[in-house]
Amino acid sequence: MKVIALALLILCGCSSYQLSHGKRTLPGGYDRVAIPMFMNKTLEVGIESYFTQSLRTEFVRSGLAKVTTKNDAQVILVGVINQASTTGSAPVYKGSGDLKTPHPVTAPGSAPNPDENPLPEGTVLNKAYATSVSVTLTAKRVSDNSVLWEGGFSRSQGFSAPLIGTPSLTGSNAIYIHSAKQDIIINIAKDLMSEAHDRLMENF
Repeated sequence: MKVIALALLILCGCSSYQLSHGKRTLPGGYDRVAIPMFMNKTLEVGIESYFTQSLRTEFVRSGLAKVTTKNDAQVILVGVINQASTTGSAPVYKGSGDLKTPHPVTAPGSAPNPDENPLPEGTVLNKAYATSVSVTLTAKRVSDNSVLWEGGFSRSQGFSAPLIGTPSLTGSNAIYIHSAKQDIIINIAKDLMSEAHDRLMENF
């Protein structure tokens, strides 16, 4: 008898929990969503695809709403990348102890002179960089274009500059920095769109 009473108590508790928390849905209780390509207002060409695909992937993974075309959707998610920038940090200057390297051209038979520095006067190199991105996401009802929900998301992530010459000397290798920056933006896109999905799909 006590076992039956305990079982009923547990069942009632679970039912109360489900009722109080409800089902996770899109704003308005809808379950079909369109996610067109994000608008990119930055100078970083092509990054809109990272955010669009990341958000679509979050919905496919969760299964909480079906990603479909605008003609079939009840809600459309309009994403805008407002800012994406990369800035250098931890600069070092020619003349400081950090910015010296042996001259690469030496006379035949002679050893490089560590006091020679081939870098031009006024040279400044950064030891690290930071990429920052900010995005807004708006959920609109397709039937009347009214705004159901809106959120802003931003993140910054750093990466080290490439090493050249000696271990204490870093450079501004454009190809390396571009590649590293793209990798960072892809990671930021995944993180921000995961956060956006979770905030958007809170109980309504």
